[in-house]
Amino acid sequence: MDFQDFVGRLTRASVVVTVFQSGIDSEVGIMKRPKTRYLCWSQGRSALSVAKRATVNILADHGDGTYQIGTGILFRSKKDYYILTAAHVVGRLSHRAYKLIISSEMVGSLILGEDAKNSYPSSLMPNLDITWIRVPGEMIPKSDTGSFLCQGDLELEPWSGEGDFLLVGYPMGGCVPGRKGLRQGGWLQNHTLPLEMEVSHFHGVTEGLGGYDEKLHLLFSFQRRRGLSSRGPSIMVGFPDGLRGVSGSGVWKVNGKTKLVSIQTGFYERRRLIKSTKVLAIKEILELC
Repeated sequence: MDFQDFVGRLTRASVVVTVFQSGIDSEVGIMKRPKTRYLCWSQGRSALSVAKRATVNILADHGDGTYQIGTGILFRSKKDYYILTAAHVVGRLSHRAYKLIISSEMVGSLILGEDAKNSYPSSLMPNLDITWIRVPGEMIPKSDTGSFLCQGDLELEPWSGEGDFLLVGYPMGGCVPGRKGLRQGGWLQNHTLPLEMEVSHFHGVTEGLGGYDEKLHLLFSFQRRRGLSSRGPSIMVGFPDGLRGVSGSGVWKVNGKTKLVSIQTGFYERRRLIKSTKVLAIKEILELC
């Protein structure tokens, strides 16, 4: 399939197929699906904030179709530009040739090419499940560089865990490719919007949660009310299906200055908890980028 055919298939698509994230309910193994609890994703509070500008959709083209594989966060360190995401989002692609596509309404779409898998490590640490993708600076218009987070947008100091939090990402069905399509090696407007969901920092019992380390991870539970996210269009989705596509999403503290506190790397289906890796846990790595 040549590039023009690829563009045509992407722009005609009405639904982006999502590959389900890993790390589900690792403490219980195989079990019966719990009763469905509906989650509410909204296009509300963060609509014009730093969280929306920095959140991008990650897709891949294997030659047989274009797939949504997760969410990423734009980050700038010194003069270099990166996309932070969960390592398992891109790790599953290492054995196949593909085009990696980064897309959002604020910065448009960027096709990194088939060699993108050589531009990032598979993982910083196995228990962190975090990786980065380097974006060549020459591919980013100066007008779009402000969408990348800097050190001041990250929560890099110890904190009590109190506050209001939003999970911002691209759940399956929440993103539709724009009409203008994509172009090789550059940015082009693509009308996709990140959605948000209100979450609460979890302070309960963590015994039996496989892979959880309180020094490295934060846990969040789902809010039943719609306080922070009450403005703007919203969609109701079932659990856990409503979390497909959000691996690599940011959890943002929205009291005062909006700051990124962690990156979503999994969830525990039985306990209905979101697992995320602390930004503080990868502070030294980010400073070396």
